[in-house]
Amino acid sequence: MSTSAFVAQSDAPINGYQAYFAKVSNSSYVDYNYFIEAKGYIAYIYERESSKHYTPQGAVDQSDDYSQYTPGFMQIVNSIKFE
Repeated sequence: MSTSAFVAQSDAPINGYQAYFAKVSNSSYVDYNYFIEAKGYIAYIYERESSKHYTPQGAVDQSDDYSQYTPGFMQIVNSIKFE
């Protein structure tokens, strides 16, 4: 199993707010992390796209794919509004 790696990063605004995105991936999981800041508050939104669990011998004993939820996750990210 490898250590985590940032495979994608961005500081592009989301809905006009200052934001930071990091996709973190290793042999066990792929995560999406969004930090959106406005008016002194920070919203942190996280999704695990996939995960694998390993036996003590190193074989994959469970593999889960949650990517079918990514479109809904992105709708949440893109709907954030600070009032």
